Amino acid sequence: MEDSSYLLDAREHLVPYQKDFVEKFLGAERGSRMVLRAQVGTGKTHATSVAIGLHLLENPQARILVICPIKVLCEHWRERLSSLTEKEADLMDGPRYRYLQTEMEIGANPWETSGLWVTSTDFVKREEKIGQALDAAWDWVVFDEAHMYSGRTSLRSKLFVNFWKTENADRILSISAFGQSAIFWEDQEQLSIWDGPDPGELRRDILVEWNPERPKPDVSWAMFERAAEEREVRKIMSGLFPEGDFRHRILKARANSSLFALQESLQNIRRRISSSTDRPFDPDVPEREGEGGEVPSPEENVQGPDYSGVDEEVVLNLLDRIDSIPREGKLDIFLDTVHGLPNGSGHSSIVYSEYRDTLEYLASSLVSAGIEGIPIMSELQTEEKLSRVDMIKRNGGVLLATSASVMGMGLAFFDTIVNFDVPNRPEKIWERISPIWRISRGRRKLSIITFACSAPDDETSEKNLRRLFEDANL
Repeated sequence: MEDSSYLLDAREHLVPYQKDFVEKFLGAERGSRMVLRAQVGTGKTHATSVAIGLHLLENPQARILVICPIKVLCEHWRERLSSLTEKEADLMDGPRYRYLQTEMEIGANPWETSGLWVTSTDFVKREEKIGQALDAAWDWVVFDEAHMYSGRTSLRSKLFVNFWKTENADRILSISAFGQSAIFWEDQEQLSIWDGPDPGELRRDILVEWNPERPKPDVSWAMFERAAEEREVRKIMSGLFPEGDFRHRILKARANSSLFALQESLQNIRRRISSSTDRPFDPDVPEREGEGGEVPSPEENVQGPDYSGVDEEVVLNLLDRIDSIPREGKLDIFLDTVHGLPNGSGHSSIVYSEYRDTLEYLASSLVSAGIEGIPIMSELQTEEKLSRVDMIKRNGGVLLATSASVMGMGLAFFDTIVNFDVPNRPEKIWERISPIWRISRGRRKLSIITFACSAPDDETSEKNLRRLFEDANL
């Protein structure tokens, strides 16, 4: 940014609750620990970027660090900060870190080579890198999407706690959303991290909350029935492991997604039974975003479940029975639903599933039905993701995604969300909605269609899913 006019203009155009936050940010005393908690899509990133820009305008030598849970959010922050500040927001990732190591003197700290850094948690949480980041002096450290810093052995939560306690960070801002905040304060003084380590007494000095009025999405249900053979398959599948066993939960979630996903899981079990080689990862987990070529630490690995003792004949019988089912009833309703959506450049829809193999199954089914669906998976490069999203924005159509694969992307132009399967926690529902239900939509209507089983005793019955959506305030 060549001058401050754009920044000052952006400040003038903030809505009142954003202006109040900016004033509190700029007035925060040294040593302050600040929390911004607000609904998704209400302008938290923009308001914080304006506040950082104004702080740097008054304090050109100030040093700022923004930490994001995934790399695509880093690009979003870099773009926003670079447009509002006179400094270029630098990305600290693997390639940049290695380059700086070759250019600097031995013992120098790479974080001290710039005054405005954006980085991802999966990069900075490693022991050497977090040590160097904590050794550097910071005027402000900003944690975006703070609800994601949880877990009993999570390196992310340890990263958060270490920064919150360090004296090298003059001020810290934690940004999270209502209804999905894993990090929260029970009172004015005590910080609690859900299912995480005891951080001791971590104070919170400033709390800013906002919850602006805006039109709620229109929630409706696409009802489907399960064929008798499918119900029998699910019954046998449920008997493989006792209720409450995490392996039982994995298979049930996969079956709730699609028969194809269940089939893939059973094939995986069969391979595990017949192979003596341990598999370090299990594919039977919802897709999550990987970061910058970093190898996950042992604490964060999803270890493959132990399937020893499972009768291979039972698994083969289940696979045969799935093959004998001519067509999944849920798929027919899905194709009818997509056929019934408006099409053309004036309408865009996004289809969500928890599992990438289900998305591949849906994409191929759409092609067979003469409908083009464009899938986005997490392993795609950011540029390719943006290209596919832009194609939908210009021409309309159907995008297929997991919440991880599109997190942090600007999807406010979508008109319809189709939940082919539903995550079992309200905060996961918000992860799907957050890129789309933005304050920038204005009064533009958003429709959410969710698939529900007509059987009242099914886990995915309308009654059960309504309760989940009510818990998410939808």
